[in-house]
Amino acid sequence: MTGSSRRAVLRYMGIGFGAGLTGCSGLSTDQTEPTTEPVKDTTTTAGPTTEPPEPTATTERTDTPFPCATDHELPYSIPGAAETYQSGSVEIRNQTASKTTVTLAIAHDDNTFFACSQTLTNGESLSFDGVTATAGRYTVTVSVEEGRSTTTEWRIPSEQNYPMLLVSIRGDDEPVIGCPGDREVSIQVRNVTDSSARAELTLRRDDRVVTERSVQVDPMSNTDVSLPLPIGDLYVLEVSSEEGRAEKRISACRGYEEKRITATIDSGQVELDSRRIVWE
Repeated sequence: MTGSSRRAVLRYMGIGFGAGLTGCSGLSTDQTEPTTEPVKDTTTTAGPTTEPPEPTATTERTDTPFPCATDHELPYSIPGAAETYQSGSVEIRNQTASKTTVTLAIAHDDNTFFACSQTLTNGESLSFDGVTATAGRYTVTVSVEEGRSTTTEWRIPSEQNYPMLLVSIRGDDEPVIGCPGDREVSIQVRNVTDSSARAELTLRRDDRVVTERSVQVDPMSNTDVSLPLPIGDLYVLEVSSEEGRAEKRISACRGYEEKRITATIDSGQVELDSRRIVWE
């Protein structure tokens, strides 16, 4: 690999995963969500176009050749797929207390176009720019020592301007694959009926339940609920009560995320609404 699309940068991260992270459909009619980052929402363009903030405290490794391989021109393009505004980037974070060897492979339709193996000391991260050029679904496989391995999809919507893949190595668990983003999602549950209501909230990822929460909401009142996330990604939020049930796809990726999520319990129905924030 040569050129800026194939350079590797070692980023030294903090000791906590939450401190290392900064950061589907359906839009509300509320006003644009205030933000200090360059954004646009999918209904109203907001703010000037600028690049997202870059992490600080980076050093470049120059002592050894970069041990990655590809048989394809990078960034990789899926034929006929829409190009994203910025090419997709990848970051691997070793958040364990010891040195770890990580092997990463990215494929499309069983065609592996990018593969890399690297040993990271504790707290180190390794980044790759210019890996993908187009929206679509990519298969990501990550393995570490002792045979621990994870395979999942990297889903890049065409409207996601800054696609970012995050691989997190944590303790003795399997690698976690997703995107940089918040480690929780906040929902305001509104009960507009004249009687107390119980709401059951479920968050699913790839048809697997990752978080469940039950809350009791007084008549004509609101309750704020926070649901923890294992990593940023695309999720399905389901809210049900005696009045009905609703579900919605939400994004929790930095620069492409759902904000002001509300679940409204009304007579005979439950409604889910949110505003999506997209970096320009």
